[in-house]
Amino acid sequence: MSIKDFRCYKEQTVELNTIVAAPEVESAINELIKTSVDPEKQTIVHCRLKTEFFTYIRIHPTTFLIENTGKKCKLITTIDITVAPEWCAGNYQRGYNYFTLIFEGLSYECSSFHLQEFAGPVEGNLFETKIMERNKTDVYEAEIILSN
Repeated sequence: MSIKDFRCYKEQTVELNTIVAAPEVESAINELIKTSVDPEKQTIVHCRLKTEFFTYIRIHPTTFLIENTGKKCKLITTIDITVAPEWCAGNYQRGYNYFTLIFEGLSYECSSFHLQEFAGPVEGNLFETKIMERNKTDVYEAEIILSN
């Protein structure tokens, strides 16, 4: 047998599409995938920030999803934006900076929420989104409008 034969999941037989042995590695990987991600435990918000020109951007760690129940969901991680105090170039396209924020999962009681970035007592709220109705996927899109 060659090394190529060991990499194959199926073995040639007289009958087409007959699997000789179930691959153990594939089964183990499928189990890891099932247990490693729980989509109900995170909320994803794809954001676009209107800017007149290319600019550096960041988000404060005190950015929350605030449910209609009053519960605050913490920011877990970001994509295409950094957490303060760092700044990044962002993903600028046609007048908008695009980025993604991943938060803790919304509670079962939540039916709507809004996104709010609070920078501290001096700066106050940097932005706040409109109220968003909860959907089945917990994946949302939001346009960010900076507070004056």
